[in-house]
Amino acid sequence: MNVPFLLVAILPPVLLTGLLWTSAWGTVRPIEVLLTLPMVLLPWASFVAWRRESEERFPLFALVGGMFWIYYGLPVFRIAWTGEPTIPYETLVPALLLSDLGLVCLWCGFRLAPFRSPVSARVPEIAGTPSQLAYVRGVLVVGALLGLSESHAYVFGEGGRNAILLLGDFVPLVAVAYLLRRHLSGQGQRIDVIFLAVYAVLRVMAALASGWLGSAVGFGIVLVIVYLEERRRVPVGLVVAVLAYTLVLQPAKTAFREVFWYGGEQGSRLERLAFWARASQAEWESAAAGEGGKTPSELAAETLSRMSLLEHSALIIEMTPDVVPYQHGRLYSYFLVTLVPRVLWPDKPSINEANRFYQVAYGLTPEWHLDSISIACGFVGEAYINFGWLGVPFVVTLVGMALRWFERNLLEPGNGNLLRAIGVPVVSLFLILESQLAQYFGGLLQRIALALLVFLPVWRLTPRALPDASEPGADEGVEAPLE
Repeated sequence: MNVPFLLVAILPPVLLTGLLWTSAWGTVRPIEVLLTLPMVLLPWASFVAWRRESEERFPLFALVGGMFWIYYGLPVFRIAWTGEPTIPYETLVPALLLSDLGLVCLWCGFRLAPFRSPVSARVPEIAGTPSQLAYVRGVLVVGALLGLSESHAYVFGEGGRNAILLLGDFVPLVAVAYLLRRHLSGQGQRIDVIFLAVYAVLRVMAALASGWLGSAVGFGIVLVIVYLEERRRVPVGLVVAVLAYTLVLQPAKTAFREVFWYGGEQGSRLERLAFWARASQAEWESAAAGEGGKTPSELAAETLSRMSLLEHSALIIEMTPDVVPYQHGRLYSYFLVTLVPRVLWPDKPSINEANRFYQVAYGLTPEWHLDSISIACGFVGEAYINFGWLGVPFVVTLVGMALRWFERNLLEPGNGNLLRAIGVPVVSLFLILESQLAQYFGGLLQRIALALLVFLPVWRLTPRALPDASEPGADEGVEAPLE
């Protein structure tokens, strides 16, 4: 280890944590600050190590681990900024300990994963001929058109609904990742930039008109991931744009849904976009004028609170097992049926069953209101619900191993551009830590299989590019962040 590396790996997390503590002085205890520090230190050290090493692997742990800080660490300071009632001390500290334990176990899973070699020596690859590139652009166009249509999902009935939705959401993101990587590596054409720009506009319009912000945010995350991987630096402007999009428009989402979802109001796509814009403007103008009981900072913090799992972990620790008994793995039962496509089993149990149990058992949602509200506690809290403290090392370590498997077989450069392009939108799903485990991994194999099927006409099996065995770190597991 050298001193400059230690400074870069340790000093920024310490300074950031100290700055946040200063802004929340008097409301956050030192023990709480210390417990948030590992959530930013470990992922940041891993990211710095990835940037400095010569081996071209994917920084999956750094990305997923960094989300632990956003979901569990940052809310400690957000609660102080907004003046909302804090989590009781007797449950806040255990909740932070639970989060730290989950992060360390995730890292151990990456380190202990036995996947030293890829599944196959041959991989599907798109050579990039003019006809193949035209096909990829065509997939992007079809995906955009499916995203704009509001009546296409049930063309083949309930059984085919999921496949149609993936064709309009997941598969186009594979084309986006493929074309963007070619552009950033200097192999793309100017027409690809035009296709990507038009698709971006159409995706944002479709997301807002349907009442979903997440679809457009997912597109932005895909752009960030590809840029980060290719250029080995964070696209600050793009990250700021994604955050600004979310912060500005999120406050009006409830009003939009009350009118167009639950109120039965009809309107064209442009009318819905105009309504969202007016509602967002009204929310922020009201906050800036001191009306409505919220300041701009409180409005922004309210948006960020939607990405907080700390309160859920505290609630789970408080009520389990005294009020809600341990479930002993019952919430993982959906894994027994998730591999069966819904087109073959139209009445397959919902992937939200674990969420529904959590909402009702812990008093968050009345049973009659479950169809309109979905609340999840994340796979760390779910492990505690099932097995208590001992469940977190067991479950989350396995999650780390599974993520390492996806990294090894989809995301590393030797897998070829097609599998890497498929892996990028998969990573964007891995960053959603609020998902319980059946949601986190459920349907991933179907997504990958569907993408391979869509691109089947233009890919061919080619030898996998394996790392040179003489190179340091070749065919090894994830490097330790502080080595």
